[in-house]
Amino acid sequence: MRIKNARFTIMLAMVVALFFVGARESSAAPKIQVDQAVYDAGSVVEGRELSHEFVLRNEGDKTLSFKIKPC
Repeated sequence: MRIKNARFTIMLAMVVALFFVGARESSAAPKIQVDQAVYDAGSVVEGRELSHEFVLRNEGDKTLSFKIKPC
């Protein structure tokens, strides 16, 4: 009877360990953080060139990638 209990305990421990490993991997994802999501340029004279930088950071634990499309 003790051998069956020991096997059951070991198998249960393995299942629990695999569950936590799988849960950690499935929750791994990129997470974008933007310091300033909106920029108000105010009144702009037509023909004047404007520029502004948006700072993006990856706060996640996977690689963040994106494509920039021209306006």
